[in-house]
Amino acid sequence: MKIAVAGIMALAIFLLDSDIPEYTRWGLPEGAKLRIGKGRIYDIEYSPDGSLLAVATTIGVWLYDASTLRETSFLPVNSGWATSVAFSPDGETLAALDGRGIHLWHVDSGEPMGTIARLSVGDGSIAFNPAGSMIAAAGVNETVRVWDARTGEQLHELVGHTAWITSVVFSPNGRTLASAGSDHTIRLWDVNSGECLRTLTGHTNLIDSLAFNRDGVTLASGGWDNMVRLWNTETGEPLRTHYEHAGQVFSVAFSPDGSVLASAANDSRIRLWDIKTGEMRRTPPLNPATITNVRFSPDGNTLATSHHDSLVQLCDVHTGAVTGKILGHPYHINHLALSPSGSVLATSSPQAVRLWSAETGKLLHTLTQDPLHVGTLAFSPDGSVLGCGSYGGVLLWDAETGDSLLTNVRELWRSENFTLNSDGTYYFQESADGTVYLLESRDRTIEVRGIETDDQLLPDARAPARSESFAFNPDGTVYATGTIDGTVGLWDTETGEHLHAAKEHTGKVHCLAFSPDGKTLASGSSDRTVRLWNTESGEQTQILVGHTRTVWSVAFTRNGDVLASGSGDGNVRFWDVKTGRSKQEPSGYIGAIRSLAFSPDGRILAVGHFRITLFTQGANGWEKRREFTGHKGLINNLAFSPDGKTLYSACGDGMAHAWQHDAAPPRANSTASVTPTWVTSPVVGEHLSLSLTISHGKNVAGYEATVKFDPAALRYVDSEIGDYLPGWPFVLPSVVGKDRVTLGAMTRDGQARSKGTLATLRFEVLDVKASSVELTNFSLVDQLGNRARPRLEDGRVVLPPPLGRDANGDGVAAIHEVAKLSAPLEDDGAAPADPFAAPSTLYALYAASRLSQSAQLDDAGAVIRRGGRFLYRALAVLTPKETTLFQNYPDPFNNETWIPYHLAQSSDVEITIYDTEGRQVRRLAIGRKAAGFYVDREKAAYWDGRGEDGKPVGSGGYIYQLRAGDVTMTRRMQVVK
Repeated sequence: MKIAVAGIMALAIFLLDSDIPEYTRWGLPEGAKLRIGKGRIYDIEYSPDGSLLAVATTIGVWLYDASTLRETSFLPVNSGWATSVAFSPDGETLAALDGRGIHLWHVDSGEPMGTIARLSVGDGSIAFNPAGSMIAAAGVNETVRVWDARTGEQLHELVGHTAWITSVVFSPNGRTLASAGSDHTIRLWDVNSGECLRTLTGHTNLIDSLAFNRDGVTLASGGWDNMVRLWNTETGEPLRTHYEHAGQVFSVAFSPDGSVLASAANDSRIRLWDIKTGEMRRTPPLNPATITNVRFSPDGNTLATSHHDSLVQLCDVHTGAVTGKILGHPYHINHLALSPSGSVLATSSPQAVRLWSAETGKLLHTLTQDPLHVGTLAFSPDGSVLGCGSYGGVLLWDAETGDSLLTNVRELWRSENFTLNSDGTYYFQESADGTVYLLESRDRTIEVRGIETDDQLLPDARAPARSESFAFNPDGTVYATGTIDGTVGLWDTETGEHLHAAKEHTGKVHCLAFSPDGKTLASGSSDRTVRLWNTESGEQTQILVGHTRTVWSVAFTRNGDVLASGSGDGNVRFWDVKTGRSKQEPSGYIGAIRSLAFSPDGRILAVGHFRITLFTQGANGWEKRREFTGHKGLINNLAFSPDGKTLYSACGDGMAHAWQHDAAPPRANSTASVTPTWVTSPVVGEHLSLSLTISHGKNVAGYEATVKFDPAALRYVDSEIGDYLPGWPFVLPSVVGKDRVTLGAMTRDGQARSKGTLATLRFEVLDVKASSVELTNFSLVDQLGNRARPRLEDGRVVLPPPLGRDANGDGVAAIHEVAKLSAPLEDDGAAPADPFAAPSTLYALYAASRLSQSAQLDDAGAVIRRGGRFLYRALAVLTPKETTLFQNYPDPFNNETWIPYHLAQSSDVEITIYDTEGRQVRRLAIGRKAAGFYVDREKAAYWDGRGEDGKPVGSGGYIYQLRAGDVTMTRRMQVVK
């Protein structure tokens, strides 16, 4: 399946000329009917014959025809982000590294070959040796590992680096492996012995990229100290240093003939160096965004680059001329807006605004204007104009043609907020100094009186501080602003008169919403409160208290009598607008909530967090109906189509999805098998490995299974989780009996794909005899705890005569009981008898923390106390196996971010942020923390983007380092202002 690509439109962008691009429906998550965008780019790589270009993204690997730039296939990675990609030397196998391990595919068929390693490396690097017999990978765990590419056996564990490893590369003869990272060193390893041959020092900051020249002696390195260095690997001596880049060097690559070195940096420059003379040959005129990767085609004639705005661009090495582009990979979707007709979807990333067909996912326009950094988006009421506030000022485009409508503005000023009034004739812009301007649109041109003349339309319209939120009342006659100092203001749209202002919030006002009749305004703030205002008098009528973290979103029901609010505490609350009282208790922890949207008929509430939860109103209030998973980050925006049948979502993973929410949740109709189905018994004393596999899985988020075996023939040794469940599944230690073992796992990081491996079990052979390996008590669950039983296929160890099977059962608690752990708190029943027989999830962790408080109350019932003791036991085994530091979120970010981590044991925790020069920016003294998972916004470390002096830090790259006991880990983050 290939899609034709044609180059048309202004700004030299590409449009897909098929009305319904096939790739928008490849590998969709369950419930989605359309994908908009292809995910943020991490890595690019040519196939050995130069016919394919692989692009690794947040959702998987895309393969493009290198000549036509058409999509040929999509290889999804459900467990994490594909951060590094490599072809085998024969071009038949593709390997990708994600947060959980190394995944392999057949290039021709796109069929998965399995996972050869299960490891937590985070954002790392992967490489084949020249013979294709070995794979090396490394990442945040400071260790380089080498595996046999055919058997998956680990050959070496190379220890020596003291921080995150960013690059690994084999020498052309395959005898040496080079690695580098954030400890500022390069290490050279003997591939056969695993011995460290030498350590190269000289860089003063993180080293992001390595490349061997074809001579096998010269090694190039690029670092965040803005330097490109050449080394003699035989002597360890530096050969040459280039200081010409004005920013961090992210990538280096040698031409196939070894005569040219290319380097790319965040100064938006590609530099080509002559290896013999050291002189710079040229700087190709590429896209101005930060360049993250550079690769030569195998024939040396083309240079492929990926950019910070997730553009892939090709240029002629000899002339520097741009020969092609691949679009559709937004770096980060900050905002989303749906046109009034529902036909066009607008998304914004830090570098561009894109218009898409909401029906087909076809890219219509890419709108850029430097400098951009888009804030809020808004369509005019008739859908003909799209506008936004940005660092470059107010930007207006014709939504049909993509043409700029700013024809007579001589100067633009910095602005982040933009909103059109109801008839599309006025729009509002806020400048960097806090001034709000009202500007008038006439004949599709903009008269900016505040700039062109001294006659300002709003000479007295001065907001006390920069706006964080903006909203119009239903008829467009009044608009509201919320500012960073906690002020809520009301303004007359026609005259610009300042009607009311009140500074009651003590934190930033992040969200605003008018009631349907326009008489009430709701505001949510980082002070954890929601406040209601009378729009006629400007008086505060209610203070709604109950959230324990920042309130990010508010929305009124259709008749305006109930207000919904979402917060970083993971709860949706429903409030009676007249009384200010809570209408019902929160529905339980579901993750930090960034967006809310009611369907047009008011019957459905969509809640955006790490997934989408749909609520409907029932006899007991608003109740969960179903969930959608597939995004890999917090969902920033939600919007229903005008007919209410489609829900659109946008996320920081660079993706937008269209969901068919009115479809019934699919039922599980899967098959679980022991594989191989028939296996010959090894000799006594050797090990036998069998896998639990699943096919035709639907909506699966967890499983529990008992595997029965003949104890006279086999002895259970251990097991390892498979690659089926995405994200970071919670795995309970195996429950081992004489003739059986019970396994279980569950994830909250999305639903699994159709088929894969649940677990691999290892047995010791006690006697060479025929026997059966039987599956019993097998349950699958979805994210809501609904249980389904798959069809089972047992396995056989072959060698006659066959023996009977032992049918005795142990009786193991089912996983669906754990997924619904809240039930014992409401019913007068006992907790499960054996908590170690049922896997648990983050829901259990949250419930345990709540129970730990409830159990201390004098009037706590026996049920609560029993439930608390049960969950404490469950928590005792739910401790991470190793301390791990994860990527901050959101990343990049503007003014705040969260840093997640795991602790394998109780430790004093400290996180330090450094700039790229190694200077300390901020120290976060977290204090003593127990072993556990600190990943959501309730527990993760929080940084407000300010230095020790209390001032916001500037844009650019930063390093954050975790110190927990004897463990030190480092990762990088990006601040975008």
